[in-house]
Amino acid sequence: MLNERLRVICILGAISMGAILSSGCGPDFAPYWRVKKLRVLAIQADPVVLDGGEVAKLRALAHHAPDDSIDYAWEWCPFRVSTSDNYECPVTVEQLNAIIQQQAAKDGAEGSVPELPPDFFSLGSGKEVDFAYPATPEVINGFCEAILSAITDAAEDSPFADQLPVKNCEEGFDISIRLVATSSDDEIISRKRMKLSTGPKTPKNLNPDVTGVEIKLAKPAHFDQARAALPWVDALTQAEVDNPSAGWHPIAEDEPTPILAGIPFLVRSVVDPASVEIWTPPAPDGSDKTELDPEPEVFIFRWFVSDGDVDQASGLYVDDKNTLLDASETEFVVPYNASQSDYDGDGVSNGADNCAPLNNPDQRDSNGDGIGDACDIYIWSVVRDGRLGQDFIERQVRVVGW
Repeated sequence: MLNERLRVICILGAISMGAILSSGCGPDFAPYWRVKKLRVLAIQADPVVLDGGEVAKLRALAHHAPDDSIDYAWEWCPFRVSTSDNYECPVTVEQLNAIIQQQAAKDGAEGSVPELPPDFFSLGSGKEVDFAYPATPEVINGFCEAILSAITDAAEDSPFADQLPVKNCEEGFDISIRLVATSSDDEIISRKRMKLSTGPKTPKNLNPDVTGVEIKLAKPAHFDQARAALPWVDALTQAEVDNPSAGWHPIAEDEPTPILAGIPFLVRSVVDPASVEIWTPPAPDGSDKTELDPEPEVFIFRWFVSDGDVDQASGLYVDDKNTLLDASETEFVVPYNASQSDYDGDGVSNGADNCAPLNNPDQRDSNGDGIGDACDIYIWSVVRDGRLGQDFIERQVRVVGW
């Protein structure tokens, strides 16, 4: 039985001590907001805290160059992993099997315990995969306790004591998800932490819920210029344009919203306020408390675009300090200067270029509408709650004039 196998694996803590102590959390993905080639911008686990018997949906927000594709390979690991080791699990399935058989021999059950399959850590391929809770909460809690005890003994009076993967097994057991995304000429290796519940005392957490992206003119002075070319702007009144809280237009999921180059727009991510949870933070070391007072989550917003410029690539929502909408807002513009005869430097003069603001020497126009494919720009919003939860959304705008 899988539960029995995982019970036996608990002795792995003492044997794999060096690997555990040398592997820590890698840095968060660098917040580079312009995405021109293969990138994995975020990974979501839903739910992010997995209960016994549940299945989590793992999905990636990734981007690749036009005419390319991405192959995905997902794995999980019952330990934290390190960026220095490309997020490889510190223990292989072969090592686990050797330990299982060794323990079975000591128990007088040699040959009676089946080996784990070679793909025990594999979760499959695809942009989305499923991950089922691998045992029972009781087994995972026992696994956690064994590791915690072994590391504590080995790390006593050493600087490694602060690198324990967990401090209280009742609060859940952290595992690592590894994703290898491969295109025709590149490879990106990413990781996502999630938590296995070990019982009723494990704190729950929902992902933020990003429901849309909205756009509006950044400056009322551009109203007349924009309304002549953009139907969604023409539908507005001067009063709506002048009002900072009005004039917002939802960017549709299935159709790019038209914009103009050379003038700034505001974009914001729309998050369901109900997804802001009240949680109880643990007290810092040295405190006479075990927990702090309950408080609303903090949300971290990050913006990425395939072209153009963003003014603020990140924002922070803190209750009583700002609102979700204000925290997510940033300015977006596609620069353009008509006085330069070949502004984008692609060898095609502005007058003949089907996307003069953006470099496109191939002048590709897949739908034949007279506007080059390069003028279709992706916008991504990624929202994290600081407790392993996150959500993301992808939208497009199209530069239709310059």
